[in-house]
Parts: sequence; structure tokens; C-alpha cells
Amino acid sequence: SRRQRRKLNGRLDLRRTLRANAGHDGVPFDLVFKYKRRDKPRIVAICDVSGSVSSYARFLLMFLYALARNVTDLRTFAFSAELYDVGAPLSRLDFESAMAWILRECGSGSTDYGRAFADMNERHWDCIDRQTTVLVLGDGRSNNTDPRLDLFREMADRSKRVVWLCTEAERRWGTGDSCMLRYLPYCSHVSHCATIADLERAVDEVLQAYA
Repeated sequence: SRRQRRKLNGRLDLRRTLRANAGHDGVPFDLVFKYKRRDKPRIVAICDVSGSVSSYARFLLMFLYALARNVTDLRTFAFSAELYDVGAPLSRLDFESAMAWILRECGSGSTDYGRAFADMNERHWDCIDRQTTVLVLGDGRSNNTDPRLDLFREMADRSKRVVWLCTEAERRWGTGDSCMLRYLPYCSHVSHCATIADLERAVDEVLQAYA
């Protein structure tokens, strides 16, 4: 927001300025400026809260909680296997209560990214369009289930961009049941995210697309 206010100087629109001052013999009493239209951030956040990210769950949910209070056009979802819309608890409850509800309702079960993307496709696909940044939070470990790359690719095609914040370091991507290297080609930006500094950089990356 501060960055955008600093850029609001605009450029003089000479043609419109001359038309606006036709009654003043061309003396430009009223200046007309060109402003670049800036889209408001529209974000769909999909957060893994399964056992494989249990040590990061509080960190990731705190991020979702902060987003819910600062981005007006935001949809938030959490999953371990089945996907849940968690917008209501994030907006109505204090953080500790919201976190407890999400972990209780969404955090049980084995990790299944493919199931989560299938649920997204069946129930909430219409909330993703060409102005939407899809933000995925998780380690990309899908417990050897079908990662549904077809749906992830379609989601990337429908959206403005896909940003994945991975809780694992890059050297572990693709090891064991990690599908990160398979999802990677369809992401606009992927980064390791395990600290507040990482989050700050990642959020700046997301918002730059709307600057």
C-alpha cells in the first residue's frame, strides 16, 4: 500500500489536459494525469495442515490468520486429505481458537494433495480466475498418492500465477514421497519458507504481481 501511494504521481496526459482547458484559451489551469490501473490482490490460499508439516502448522496458520485480516479478496482452505473452507473460523475466532478448530477438523488423516486439488476442482473452482494468485503452503509430500498434476496444471492455467511456499529445503524436494519437482514446472514462484523473513520475501513476491 505504501509503495503504491508513492507511485501515484502519474504522468501528464497532454491531450486530455488541452481538452479540459479549451475554455481557458489553452492555458492549463486543470491538469489531467495518467494513472496506471493497479489490481487489488485476489488470493486463494491452500494450506497443508497434515502430520508431515505438524512442526510448521502453527507458523502456516498464523500466516493465514494474518492474511485474512489484511487482504480483502481472500479465500482460505486447509487440508490433510479432504479440503475445507476455513474462511469462517479465521475471520470470526481469535487465533488460538481458529487454529484449534482447523487442526481438529482438517488435520487428521494422511496427506493427499491430489484429493485436496480434486475437492478444489469440484467445489471451489469458480473462485480461481485470471486475476487470482493461488498460494500453496506445504511440503508437497503426498504420501505416495496420485498428485493430480492434471488438476494442478489446469489450476495454474486458470490463475494469474501460482506461488508455492514449501516448508522443506530445496535439497529435499523430490526425495521420498515429495512431489515438489513434479509440481514445480507449473508454479510461477517456489521458495523455501520456514521463517518470518522467508514469509516477508514471499508476500512481497505475491504482491509485486499486482503493483
